[in-house]
Amino acid sequence: MPEVHPLYTYGPFVFIGASALASALLAPRYVRRLDFARHAKRASRLGLSAAEMPAFKPSPVLAIAGLGGTLLGFWGLGTLVCYLALAFAGRGPLGPGAELPGASVDLFVIAHLSPPLSNHVARVMIDRLAAGADAGRFDAGGQVEERLALAAALDPSADEATSRYLRHGFRTRAGKVALKNPSPVTCKAGLGAFADSLREGAVFQLGQVCRNVKGDTSSAAAFKIGDFRNAVGPETEAILSRLPFAPAAEPACLAGGDAVPPPELPICRLLHAEVKKETRAEILADRSSLPAFADRWRAAMRLARGTPLPSSARFAVSPEQLLFTPLEAIADEPIGVYLDLEPGRLDKLDPSDAASIEATLAAHRSAFGEHLQARTRCDRALELSDAIAPGDRETVLRVCAAVALRAGRTDDARGLLADAPSDLLQSALDARDDGVVSGTLRGAAGVPELFDLRGPPLLVALRTPGGEEAVLRGVAPWVLAPLDADPSQSEWLREAFPACRRCDFHDQLGSLLLRRDAAEAAGDEGVLHDLEPIVARFRAVIETRPLGLVLRAGRAP
Repeated sequence: MPEVHPLYTYGPFVFIGASALASALLAPRYVRRLDFARHAKRASRLGLSAAEMPAFKPSPVLAIAGLGGTLLGFWGLGTLVCYLALAFAGRGPLGPGAELPGASVDLFVIAHLSPPLSNHVARVMIDRLAAGADAGRFDAGGQVEERLALAAALDPSADEATSRYLRHGFRTRAGKVALKNPSPVTCKAGLGAFADSLREGAVFQLGQVCRNVKGDTSSAAAFKIGDFRNAVGPETEAILSRLPFAPAAEPACLAGGDAVPPPELPICRLLHAEVKKETRAEILADRSSLPAFADRWRAAMRLARGTPLPSSARFAVSPEQLLFTPLEAIADEPIGVYLDLEPGRLDKLDPSDAASIEATLAAHRSAFGEHLQARTRCDRALELSDAIAPGDRETVLRVCAAVALRAGRTDDARGLLADAPSDLLQSALDARDDGVVSGTLRGAAGVPELFDLRGPPLLVALRTPGGEEAVLRGVAPWVLAPLDADPSQSEWLREAFPACRRCDFHDQLGSLLLRRDAAEAAGDEGVLHDLEPIVARFRAVIETRPLGLVLRAGRAP
C-alpha cells in the first residue's frame, strides 16, 4: 500500500523550524538598525552628534517586536506561497494509474508545509482521493483501495477513516482501523463491518480490544454471527431461555407463566400451548381466528395429536419464493413441529398431508443448501403425489422443480416442469441452460438492466440502490451463475453484499441464505466455508420448538 511522503508528515515542523531560525538570524539586524536610528534621533534633539552621546540599553520590547514581526512576515509569505501551490494542485477524481497526491513531493505536499493551511490541505487531499471511489471499486486499475488507504493515513480522525471505508465497501479495512484505534465509533462500526464480511474470528478479536470502550458496541455484531450468548434483545433472550416474548400484535402477552392467557390473546395462547404441553388439549380445541403463520402452526400441532391438516395449511410453499427468497418461502411453515414428528408417523398420515409435509421439508432443506437431503424429501413427496388431487400434485411438481433448479439439476427440473408448467421457473431454467434471461425473469428481479452487464461493471451495478434491492429480492445467484469466475465477485460477496435491513432474526437469516446462494452460484468456497457455522447456529434455532413460533410471532410487521 502507498505511504505518504515523509515531507508531508514532517513538513509543518520544517516550516516552523526554518521560519524560527531565519527570524532569529535576521531580527537582531533589524533591531540594531532601529536602535541606532532611535539613538541618533535622541542625540539630534539634544543638539549632539550620535558619536558624542553615550550609548543606552537596547529596548527589550523592540527586540521582542522585531523577532515577532520577522516571524510573522515569514509565516505570511510562506503561507501565501503554499496557498498558491494548493491553488495550482489537481482537483477532481483521480484517473486510472494517476499518481496519488501526497505519495511524492508534489504541490499538495508543498501546500501542506504551512501550519495554518495543513488541515485544509489534508481535507482537500482526502476528498480527492475518495472522489469517484464508488465508480471504480471493482474496475481494473482503479486503485481504490490504495487511494482510501492513503486517505486513512492522511486523516487524523480514525472515526472518519472507518466511516469512509464503510461507505466505499471496504468492511475488512474498516475493521482493521478499529483494531488499531478503538473508540465508541470505530468499535461499533468495525465490529459490524467484520460481522458483515463474515470474519467471525476478527469479531472476537476486536471485541477483546473494545471491551473497555464505553457503550454497547458488540451485541449487534454478535447477533449477526449467531453468537447469541453475547447479544442482547428480546429475540436473544427468548433463544437463550426458550421462553416467548410478547408478539407484536399482542403486547400484553405473558405466555411463559402458569396462567393460561385469555381468549382475546389467541397468539399468546398458542405460544403458551407450545411452552406448557399440559395445556395443549385445552388451547388447541379453540377455533378462534389466527394469522396465517399461527394457523398453520396450530394445524401442525393438531396433526401431531391425530387431526388431519386443513386444506389451507397444505402445499403453502411458493416455488417462486423458494427460487428467489428461500427463507420467505418457509418462514410461515411449522418446521419445528414437522421435524418433531416421529419418523414412522408420516407413513400413517393421509397422502395429502404426508406429501405436503415432505414438500415443505424439501423446501426447508433446499433453503439451507442441503440439496441431497432436499432431493430425497422431494422423491418421497413425488411418490405420495400420485394419490392426491391433480392440483396439489402440480404444486408438488413445481416445488420440486424449484428445488432441482436451486441444486443445478436442470434435467430434473425440465422433466418436472413438463407436467406442471410455470413461466417463471421455465425462465430460470433457460437462464441456467444458456445464460439468456427472459423478460419474465427480468420482471421478477425488478432491475432488468442488471442482466445486460458482465464482469466488474455488473458488480458496480449491484452496489447501486436499485441493485441492492434486486439482490435482496434474490437476483444475485441468477446473475452470477452464468459468469466466469472473477476475483471481484468474491470481493463483492464479502465486502459489499447488502447487509440486513432491520437485522431481526428472520432478516439476518434471510440475508445469510441469500449470500450463501450467491456464493454457491459464484463457486466461492471461502465465503461458503465462513458462512457454514453462522448459518448452522441460526438454523438450530429455527428448527427448535417453540423458538420457531416465538420468533415468527414476535417479528415486527
